[in-house]
Amino acid sequence: MTVVAFFEELQLAIADVLMSADYSNAPLHVPVPISLPSAPAGYPLNINAVPVSLARKILRVKSDVSDAAFLTAGTVSHIKDVARNARQLRSGPLMPSTALPPIDTRRVQSVLEHAMDISEQKARGDFEIIGICDGAWFSRAKNFGTADEIPYFGRVTLAGSGAPALRDWLFERGKQYSELEIGNEPFYHRRHRTGGWLLSRLLEEDVLPQSQTLEAGVGGYYELYEYDPSGMSVVDGALIAFMSIDELEKGKLVFERVFFHTYIDDCLCILALSKPSPSFLVGDRVRIPLSSFSVHILPTIERDSALPHVTPELLVGMVGGANFFSLALSRAQGESFYHQTKRFFGTEHKLMRPSIAGGYVHLNLDQSLLKRFIAKFPKRPAHGTDVVYSS
Repeated sequence: MTVVAFFEELQLAIADVLMSADYSNAPLHVPVPISLPSAPAGYPLNINAVPVSLARKILRVKSDVSDAAFLTAGTVSHIKDVARNARQLRSGPLMPSTALPPIDTRRVQSVLEHAMDISEQKARGDFEIIGICDGAWFSRAKNFGTADEIPYFGRVTLAGSGAPALRDWLFERGKQYSELEIGNEPFYHRRHRTGGWLLSRLLEEDVLPQSQTLEAGVGGYYELYEYDPSGMSVVDGALIAFMSIDELEKGKLVFERVFFHTYIDDCLCILALSKPSPSFLVGDRVRIPLSSFSVHILPTIERDSALPHVTPELLVGMVGGANFFSLALSRAQGESFYHQTKRFFGTEHKLMRPSIAGGYVHLNLDQSLLKRFIAKFPKRPAHGTDVVYSS
């Protein structure tokens, strides 16, 4: 159970991190024994697709003359079976598939084709693999769907149980973008806007009390990748924040959720504010107890070595150097307007520079930037749930 999306024209990809057990081997409606970075406080994680772990769904395979990077979807045991087959085929203990041409262990694609065929012959075909192999596009799945041409976003290939919902969101948003001036913006801006919107929109869905993503066994957190024929690279140092402006008339703001991620020793390290901050006045420095933040360290799906030791203090100290930020301002439904969210993305400015003192995280916000964003929020919108805007 997962969601993986490749934006082929924008050379951008996204994948969630929630791993689910096989239906055949896991009891249904069992409370999840793991902590999800994006789960709302008190969320009852009793879902049919039983989450068993969090992991980065990237699979890298190398040989002396070949290189590949893939994002994967499917059940834990099936994906790990493919990875294990590939390792054993390269080192010799496993015999190649007799249903395929002779294996060339120097070529990753040949190794993977044999590894996947062996898994499927063992009835372990619940996987989808999409990525770049030796500079060329490569995909393989038992029930793989076709790619879609989506307004603004171009050709998009989706996989996993979350694909139908994401496809609907993309068509809706792509149509909106195409009707505005930004519909003709250049490649770099389209890629930047798409990445920022995806991370914010998917995480916002995760933190809702009645989250459709988590109910479908999708989510937990999301990774963003850029890719080209040379391979795939992560979007590192990302800050994603959600702020309520319900009490703006009183001069008060609230951080509903804050996420920051970076990579240490091939692990995805996430700092998450798991509950709303105390309200604060516009212009003030924000003070949040350090205990309100949690740290989540996510290995790759193949990793079997010890995880690095990462503390909240370490990640808080890295937030000020974030390479990218997304800020979603939201207002609850009122008498004359519906619930509305407006998203802002940026790389040139730093949204916040935190420090730690006395057991609290102190957020020094860029007030001029924040006030500029707030000024863009409609005073009395008549309709709409998600306003299109980017800095």
